[in-house]
Amino acid sequence: MKISRALAIYFLFGGGLNLLSCESHGHGWNNSKQGLKVIVDEEVLIFMPSESKDKEVQLSHAAAFCESHNIVSSNCPTLLVISSAQRLGDEGDATSAVTKTYLKMFYATGDLNAAGLAGFALCNAGNYQAADVLLRAASGSDNAFVAWKASLNLNLCLSREGRYREALFFARRSSELAHSAPEIVKREPKKAMWDSDFSLMLSLMRVHGPKVAREEAQVMMGTFQAVQALWPFQLWFAVLNAHSEQTITEARGLIARATAAHNASQVSTALHKAGVCVPLDLMLDDKKLLSDMLRAATSSVPSIQSFYPASFVLPLDIDRFHAWVERNPGKNGKMLIAKPVHASDGEGIFLTNASEVLAHDRMGGALNQSNIGMWDQGTLLLQEYVTNPQTIDGFKFDLRIFVSVLSLVPLRVHVHNEGYAKFAPKKYSTSKCNSGECLSAHITNSHSPYRDMEETCDMPRTMSQILAKIYPDDLEFRSQVQQQIGFAAQTTMEVAAMAAMKASFNGHSDHLPKQSSPHNGLFCVPGKTYGFDFLLDDDGGVWLLEINSSPGPFYGGLGCAGDPPADQNFLQRWMDIVLGVPLSEGEFMVAGR
Repeated sequence: MKISRALAIYFLFGGGLNLLSCESHGHGWNNSKQGLKVIVDEEVLIFMPSESKDKEVQLSHAAAFCESHNIVSSNCPTLLVISSAQRLGDEGDATSAVTKTYLKMFYATGDLNAAGLAGFALCNAGNYQAADVLLRAASGSDNAFVAWKASLNLNLCLSREGRYREALFFARRSSELAHSAPEIVKREPKKAMWDSDFSLMLSLMRVHGPKVAREEAQVMMGTFQAVQALWPFQLWFAVLNAHSEQTITEARGLIARATAAHNASQVSTALHKAGVCVPLDLMLDDKKLLSDMLRAATSSVPSIQSFYPASFVLPLDIDRFHAWVERNPGKNGKMLIAKPVHASDGEGIFLTNASEVLAHDRMGGALNQSNIGMWDQGTLLLQEYVTNPQTIDGFKFDLRIFVSVLSLVPLRVHVHNEGYAKFAPKKYSTSKCNSGECLSAHITNSHSPYRDMEETCDMPRTMSQILAKIYPDDLEFRSQVQQQIGFAAQTTMEVAAMAAMKASFNGHSDHLPKQSSPHNGLFCVPGKTYGFDFLLDDDGGVWLLEINSSPGPFYGGLGCAGDPPADQNFLQRWMDIVLGVPLSEGEFMVAGR
């Protein structure tokens, strides 16, 4: 007899059963290492997931299981694959209450819009495997808007994993839907085509390089929305053309016209966002990959420890964290900072210490088995906290420094000699606290809800102003701090480039794109720029906090009256550097210039 009732889904996390849906008592699910236990009425079945990493193969394998056991439900294959996704077990139940509501709706009714919303939330939480399955299901919806949104989000999710070829397929699908389905543009008049076309160009640049992207752009330039989305890439095409055909005046003219049509802040942001450097973007932007990469290089480059705090990716590094505490008993009560690996803009950050982490580990069995409180955020980057930060008028700050890649082989990078300060909204305190307002004394995020712009505007704004304020009579020490920043940026880029080339040429990396292209998976537009965030301590030390592959404009876009034209100055210097004008003394270059 065929069974068509709704399926009840159960996930097992560290011995605790987490009920997501209970639409039918005749079906139960239980996740185990041996397979997935599926209870159909009173019959216990074991589903063995496919070992293939191809989602279509996994779904086909699951569909065959559902068919062979007469389980008639269009959701059955998707549910089997999601339930089997190891990341849900390996990296914690990072799903919010809202996400679980969407999951229940999808499980009970098959609503593909709910599947897409849940999938994108899981992607943002780092549960890529489950997100992949849900978004693929939603991308096949008969509702054009649901299919478009899911395809666009799946492109983003796959790109975060470095699966650029797969991402390109869904970028193309989202663009085709945006241009062919009027209801999409009607619901998202300002974003549909712009977002889709921009994502398509970015994916084409990553997979095929600028030539193919430029050819496709010429075809797409027929609509106003496409023109709006593609102008940042037109700038890059001009820069690349300047290097190959020496049309430097043309490139400068195009950037000048774009600045006049928009403004310097928008143009510099567009260049940052549309610039491509495969696979450095992924390795530098991802907190986990950056931490793993620098830790692995420490044995051969011990100086990394002088600018990168002791870091652990939890729960994966919990044994290494135990060993670190045993070697350093004095660290037990010292403050640590925990950051969700896949969050941004300061979301989910909290303060803790070694004793709390170890106690939590003992109580939960493993950090990823908690389903309440601050630890319920998936993978966390745990770092030793710099408790003696340099402050100005009592406020903690960090420095955003721009670093442009001129070439990968040989590696040539330019560390810009001007950056800007990001201040914490509240005065610094050594107390460990995790309420929002109290925590804002520690987090130097440009978009904090506790920020008072009038106070920020009264502070020094640029790196040179900051150093002059701290060391007013010591030009030599200011220079030493800049040299430390240059050294840390140089070393990080050298380590990243070596790791990227080794993994790409060996072809055995899970987080680098597998592609056969003229650039062998390595492609970097000259001038691709990253934002490095550095903290200064009161002993004159410099600490790398994180790196952003799309760093945005100066001051985070938060301008104050009387600000110097920082973005205009940056663009001018950027053009001088990228288009070949010799550098002045005092600016940092890495090997090969």
